[in-house]
Amino acid sequence: MERLWHSPAITAGEFTVPEHQFVTLEDTPLLGVTQSYSCSLEQISDFRHEMRVQFWHDFLGHSPTIPPVLYGLNETRPSMEKDDEQEVFYTTALPQEQADGYVQSAHPVLLQGGEYVMFTYEGLGNRRAGFYPDRLRHLYANAESDPS
Repeated sequence: MERLWHSPAITAGEFTVPEHQFVTLEDTPLLGVTQSYSCSLEQISDFRHEMRVQFWHDFLGHSPTIPPVLYGLNETRPSMEKDDEQEVFYTTALPQEQADGYVQSAHPVLLQGGEYVMFTYEGLGNRRAGFYPDRLRHLYANAESDPS
């Protein structure tokens, strides 16, 4: 059966896809810091990028070094207070055994086992090299969906 794509082709331009691999993870206990914000659906992409950059800056600004493995987890759900807004929760986390000295005021987080894509970043944390660029998010979403 022919696979049908429901999105336009992705053109990389100056963007280089970070090294990536598909991995199967067991349930993974983490320690993290969760921050949240509310916004309309129209604002969610811009807010997501701005908040993610701020959250990583805050997290890494208190770290003695850059840890070898970092997790950025997000959850979006309808706002309990406003019908036209979404609540976005973003958790910056580390494996429990690496969290000592890195995470202050952390809470336990369980990353459920399953299939994930792991990205390896190098370079500056800007839109082209890090912080989950829009094109990478688009690529990730299409790789996970199965329109057949």
